[in-house]
Amino acid sequence: MCCNHPPTIAWPCEAEGCFIPAEDPGNWILAEAPAAYRPRHPERTGFYQLFETHFDEYVRAYEERFEAASGPLRPVVLRSVEAFLDCGRLQGGFARIRCPKCRAEHLVAFSCRTRNFCSSCQAKRAVLFAEKLTTQMLAPVPHRHWTFSIPRVLRGLVERDRKLLGLLSQTAYAAILKTFQALFERTDVRPGCVVSLQTFGYVLSLIMS
Repeated sequence: MCCNHPPTIAWPCEAEGCFIPAEDPGNWILAEAPAAYRPRHPERTGFYQLFETHFDEYVRAYEERFEAASGPLRPVVLRSVEAFLDCGRLQGGFARIRCPKCRAEHLVAFSCRTRNFCSSCQAKRAVLFAEKLTTQMLAPVPHRHWTFSIPRVLRGLVERDRKLLGLLSQTAYAAILKTFQALFERTDVRPGCVVSLQTFGYVLSLIMS
């Protein structure tokens, strides 16, 4: 990570991978300076303040108010919220980074890396996963987006027993497999799928896409 250096004009020197700063002789490379690091201050957002202010009260009241309908509070919920409250804040740990050119230093707070809860970490996770899909997994052919949901009568069961989420993914794939085999009238057809479960929404919609 580097501090704010001005834009630099450069062209290749004789050594491979080397660039020499110079006056712009015309039609050469313009290398912009790296962006300056700025802390994102999650504690200033309403979402963060909501959990910081009310989550402990929610935990204390959960057994009496919500457990009968939604089952016990899962330990992963507590871990995720606690990690989120430390994410992007120096109080939760940090790395010290020094610019090798100007020797300026920055403190970069650690990330929580929680799934589908911290918007910053999830955005990075989504970008990296999308890059992996497009560069390593998906073939250059047309793709189709399928969406599945389950009846309301089953949603409470799945909400209480999270192990059933894997069964939902397997069932969705089995339905797609059966459809393709019927369409092509062949039993050796096996489509590839990337399944994403969404357990949020109105009354736990449980959407698979």
